[in-house]
Amino acid sequence: MLVLAMSAGLVSAATTVPLHQDTPIEADCPTGSVITWHFILNGLEPNTAPATLTATFEGLADPIVETGVPVGQGRTQHFNIETTATTLLGASASVEGDQPDAKLVLSHIFCGPPPPPEVDIEKTGDALSKIGDQVTYGFTIENTGGWPLTLVSVIDDKVGDLTADATSAGCDELLVAEICSFTKTFIIPSGATDPFVNTVTATYSHSDPATVGNVSDWDSHETNLFQPAVQIDKTANVTEATVGDTVTYTFLITNMSSSDSPNMILDSLTDTVLGNLELAANYDADCDTLDFGDTCTFTVDYLIPMGAPSSLTNVVTAHYHPQGFPNDITDSDDHTITVRGNEGCTPGYWKNHTSAWASTDYTTGQLVGDVFNGEEASLSGKTLLQALSFKGGNTIAGAEQILLRAAVAALLNATHDGVDYLYGEAEILAWVNAALAGNDRSTILTLAAQLDAANNQGCPL
Repeated sequence: MLVLAMSAGLVSAATTVPLHQDTPIEADCPTGSVITWHFILNGLEPNTAPATLTATFEGLADPIVETGVPVGQGRTQHFNIETTATTLLGASASVEGDQPDAKLVLSHIFCGPPPPPEVDIEKTGDALSKIGDQVTYGFTIENTGGWPLTLVSVIDDKVGDLTADATSAGCDELLVAEICSFTKTFIIPSGATDPFVNTVTATYSHSDPATVGNVSDWDSHETNLFQPAVQIDKTANVTEATVGDTVTYTFLITNMSSSDSPNMILDSLTDTVLGNLELAANYDADCDTLDFGDTCTFTVDYLIPMGAPSSLTNVVTAHYHPQGFPNDITDSDDHTITVRGNEGCTPGYWKNHTSAWASTDYTTGQLVGDVFNGEEASLSGKTLLQALSFKGGNTIAGAEQILLRAAVAALLNATHDGVDYLYGEAEILAWVNAALAGNDRSTILTLAAQLDAANNQGCPL
């Protein structure tokens, strides 16, 4: 093969541009065959007139002179010299004007006439993507013929006109065997077909008189478009519950993506009432990564608290992304439970709204001793309305006052049709009478706190 040893030749007003070499250049071609020596004179000032090339070969008495290079090749001129001589001893170009940046190089050697001009373009890109995502296409253009090429256009039927991108990448002028490359990003548009196929065509001009018209080449790339999706379904074992009941929610997550989609990776799984479901005791770790068509399921228990709304709706949201892609893929589902026993009016309400007693089973003038059993004698003669103002105290009698104040409000709540109270009248009376009879301050206060919590859930009246 050939080893070319050359360096740049700078000229002043002398207008002679030499081809420098350390040793003669030998062509590795069969003896007697026609050898084409391709020279390039570049770095010329704009609008330079055609130059003359003089090349000296071993075995030839006279140098070979090549003139008449076509005008209009910008700041570069090309020369082809055909000879059977196999060794180049030297060459120089004569050019008009002061050309300080001019360089003369031997670009290529062909064993025979130069092949016709030819260009090759290769296109690469992402193999997998989806609508709305950005893909990156790579373009590589090579001069595979025997003549220098000048860019006319690079057009992609989907991405558009890439001529400016190719020019910026140095594809505007390609010498023999020269290669250039560039990339272009593109957003897969809405409505794109699957797979997404696009074709690029590169067109170049040349100076080969034997080849009519420009030369071009095309290449296509196919991107498979996947459709990621997840579905979460939420159910419960009941549709109606009472404050203090335990509800069991069941969650089912399904990978609904197309079969060519990457695995779905969990980012978050949250419920507006239950919180972060990944922390749930029964959480299924299989939900972390779902293959195509996979499902996972788990349950979460929830205790209906005091003060829960009458219509308890909670929404679960599953947030995933396709493995290797940043997309946000989400789905939500909700469930509603009708909550009973979640209303209660305070002792203060009943004390200040005595007209509301008319819809209950009790009157303001009834005595404590006529309704309850086991209280201190000093309290038995007080009316129910007076009991709502009991202050309490540190003694057993003080604890009984606290309990009776809450118990009277509880009975009024339990017997009023407009209040969805947690406890029934009979169980309230049974609990209070047992606590009073036990004469234990701690037991009395515990029941008082329980009834007070129920009385403070929210008054609908």
